[in-house]
Amino acid sequence: MKNTLLQVGTAIAKEVRVSSTNDTSKELPPKTLDDLLRIWEAAPPSHYPMLRRTCSLLGDFIGKPLEEILLADVQGGKPRLRTYLEGRRFKPNSVRSYINYTRILLKNAAELGWQPSGDLPTAWRGIHAIAVEQDCWELVEHLAHLRGVPDEVLSEDVDEWIRLQTQGRRCYELTKAESHRFWRVLRDCGYSGQFPSHTLRAKSCALPLEQFPQDLKLEVEGILRWKAAPCAVGR
Repeated sequence: MKNTLLQVGTAIAKEVRVSSTNDTSKELPPKTLDDLLRIWEAAPPSHYPMLRRTCSLLGDFIGKPLEEILLADVQGGKPRLRTYLEGRRFKPNSVRSYINYTRILLKNAAELGWQPSGDLPTAWRGIHAIAVEQDCWELVEHLAHLRGVPDEVLSEDVDEWIRLQTQGRRCYELTKAESHRFWRVLRDCGYSGQFPSHTLRAKSCALPLEQFPQDLKLEVEGILRWKAAPCAVGR
């Protein structure tokens, strides 16, 4: 009698997933959407209900059970997701929301150890790890498949990525901000190529007057007194 009252759904799915494989999923990087859900059930992230709904929608979009959907499939399908949602008459706000949560989903998977888009060249792996933290890993993955080593990256490569992203209706301001974060990561990692002008401005610095060499400090103080005086000869 008791069994007839149980409904097929989230509550039952959670009970089924409590097994020895759950302990393994905490240690191994996720590979599928189902792996990700198992990890989230043990330690729910922010916006967990919406991320679950996004997984369900991605299952319909890709047309497979969640345990068969590789995270690489999700990443590869992202350019077509907007068209899919708009074709099913989702409201614009819902389209933007699901696309954003798909990005959050993939970022969380990367933080849990998933290696996006297969193996990256060795020269890019350290930068990619930092890029995940700085939320510019999508651009890094694009460039890693375009240029063998980071020092070969050109500003034109980044500009082309921005164009492609905004052509797919991604917000220009967010895309541009990601490119700025990328250039900062590259700069901090010792990039030896030519930086765009906006990154060079970011490297400007200042030194307090108190830290000037003594002779220079006295000279500057004299100039400042001369400039600030109500009346000064020769000014």
